[in-house]
Amino acid sequence: MDIFWSSTNFNKKSFQPVLQEGLCQQCTEAMMETINKTTVCTYYAAATQYCEDQLQTKCVEWLERRVTSETSVTLLKDIR
Repeated sequence: MDIFWSSTNFNKKSFQPVLQEGLCQQCTEAMMETINKTTVCTYYAAATQYCEDQLQTKCVEWLERRVTSETSVTLLKDIR
């Protein structure tokens, strides 16, 4: 691998932001698909910390739909 890097004009560190951004996007997508009563608060906190507005919105929408239902009392007791 060092032979490749030494024979090119690219710096290894120049790829880190691209890789990190892609990984963050994949994580966000996975989180949006798995929001439930045990993950919604943790996901919302992570979305807030990392400025993931779309995930934040999905968490709020998830809560709004469930808190306004007839089983909201049970749900609120189960949210961790």
